[in-house]
Amino acid sequence: MPSSESHRSTDRWARRALPVLLLVTIVLAAAGPPAAAAPASPVVGGDTASTTGAATPHGPSGNLTTLAGDTVRYDEFDSVAAVDRAHARGSLETAGNVRTGDLLVVTLESERLGAAYAETNGSDRTDRLVRALNETNASLDVLGPTPPSCEQLRIDVRESRSRTLVNASSGSVRLLLDRGGLAAEGGCDGTVNNGDYEVRADLPTANGTRSESTFFRLDASEPDDSPRIGEIETRRGPPSLADDLRSAAAVRRAAAADRLTGAVRVVDGEVAVLTIRSEQLANAYENASGETPTERLQRAVNATGGRFTLASRSREGVVGEDTDRDGGILLSGPGVRTLPATANDTVHVVIETDAARVGEGDDTVALSATVRRNFEPVLVLPGGSPERYEGQLVLRGPSADLRVRNESADRQRDLAVVGTEGRFVVQGSTVLAPGSRLLLRVRAGDRTLATRTVRVEAGGRRGDGEFDATFDVGPRSAGDELSVEASRDGTVAGRVPVIVGEPATLRNVTARRVGSAPEGSEVRFAATARYPAPGYVVVRSPFLEDGFKPVPVPAGERVRVNGTVVRSDEDPAQRRVRLIAVYDSNRNGEFDGPGVEGRTDRPFPATGGGILAREAELPPPSSTPTVTAPPPGTTVAVTASGAPGFGALAALAGVLLLVIALVRRGRSW
Repeated sequence: MPSSESHRSTDRWARRALPVLLLVTIVLAAAGPPAAAAPASPVVGGDTASTTGAATPHGPSGNLTTLAGDTVRYDEFDSVAAVDRAHARGSLETAGNVRTGDLLVVTLESERLGAAYAETNGSDRTDRLVRALNETNASLDVLGPTPPSCEQLRIDVRESRSRTLVNASSGSVRLLLDRGGLAAEGGCDGTVNNGDYEVRADLPTANGTRSESTFFRLDASEPDDSPRIGEIETRRGPPSLADDLRSAAAVRRAAAADRLTGAVRVVDGEVAVLTIRSEQLANAYENASGETPTERLQRAVNATGGRFTLASRSREGVVGEDTDRDGGILLSGPGVRTLPATANDTVHVVIETDAARVGEGDDTVALSATVRRNFEPVLVLPGGSPERYEGQLVLRGPSADLRVRNESADRQRDLAVVGTEGRFVVQGSTVLAPGSRLLLRVRAGDRTLATRTVRVEAGGRRGDGEFDATFDVGPRSAGDELSVEASRDGTVAGRVPVIVGEPATLRNVTARRVGSAPEGSEVRFAATARYPAPGYVVVRSPFLEDGFKPVPVPAGERVRVNGTVVRSDEDPAQRRVRLIAVYDSNRNGEFDGPGVEGRTDRPFPATGGGILAREAELPPPSSTPTVTAPPPGTTVAVTASGAPGFGALAALAGVLLLVIALVRRGRSW
């Protein structure tokens, strides 16, 4: 049992310390909570535009084409703009045949791929492109003719003589391939054989990936020994234009009014117009007869010993090049008519894609229902002066990229956060032809709140049409999710979620080494987050099976989150730790990153546009002992300043309680 002297000594110490501790506690309480501690590493950026990251969803993309020109220009091109200028001048042409001595250029557009490219390292630009494709779960393949018993033949772009030009800000990619330096893998013996090739791309979009393909032929000689001296021009217009195109003059008027625009890609249901300019064809047409202009055109071509077909092209080659009864669009079928203007040596062929038919042996199927998407109009006139004309007609479904913004904001984004007053603007771009009409609908669950019918206008980037509309759906509760969708004839072309509430914030980002791992250092990251709806703070890690480390964030509450990832000490790029604010799009409580089935979680938008992301940079590794940090995955409430709601004040309060306990305990001794 303690002595009475010990009892008195403890009691005296406690009584003297108690007033001092009370005074310090009162002073700290008046001063308020402590300011957030300085980050353990420098913070890069803010709640500003950011273009890519671990959880970046897939966005606007497409326009896959192939161009060909003289390979002597391989080293001349130093930018995307230089390639595009050469195409505009005609020194690079849309590729039908790629011959010995030719340069092949694959062009595509994808904003999200460009953003991933900007964040990716590689041995060269082609390697960086391949890595960026992998990071966005996208792909770009050049597939060649393959016998049934052999592995699929594909061009290995990294082993080929290739150059990659990328405009990361616009997402424009130009892949240059030297015809004489192509390297292949697969096939029967890994040899690059002549024949038909397919360029197939799965590119990132706002709702997953968009698949596109185009075709070219590797050949050492001119097809049919006939010089190609002309191109069959393809134009398109909205479905409402079809009834107006009943004469060559009507075609001219529609083109002058921009109701017909040049494009080889035509959306299902639209009208396509193929235009051929040939004096020989016009003379043959004048000397031919037929019950309809189309029958007369076919007889005119036959009289020259030539042929005119709308053949279907696939990776296996051209189907129906010799007869439209086997895979080609039926010239003599419904939805196809010929409009001659022989005085101008011109013939127009109008195709209504919702009515035309495709030959399938002894049967026919609707063009809109066939799986065939790529067609190659070919006209061969072997006469005294051989002529060959080729074109391209690619069908695709309707699609639209929607962006929603607050009525007072000056930027637009894919995932929108709008105020509770319920007023916002919808802007978008679409592959639909100018003059087409879209129905915009705002939904809350299964309930429609508002609709608008908009007309697609010309002038969008990459030739896409544009539209916009203003909505006022009335006051909404914070945390609600709305859906804005665009549809044509009942087919949804695009959809974007809208979250009601205050914009998401991500502040006070820190990152520090807290331990070692076989792959490098164990790094603890932290941030103060507030989201209008549930989501995650996400960090990408190459050492995790799915590549992402998510930490949950509740809705409507400012919290401090912590997590741990492993970073390589050898790779300087991994010293930058990037935290991304991600919305739990399906609200299932699980992070669904790129590559998962169903609805992918997507980043919150930043105030100035782009995605909300912050970065911290780790210092170079050193022998300094690692620091302690809060346990990973914890989520604690914080004050408005961003600091945790405890600290020195809470610690002193704890000491005070301990002293009081000691006093009481001393009295009981």
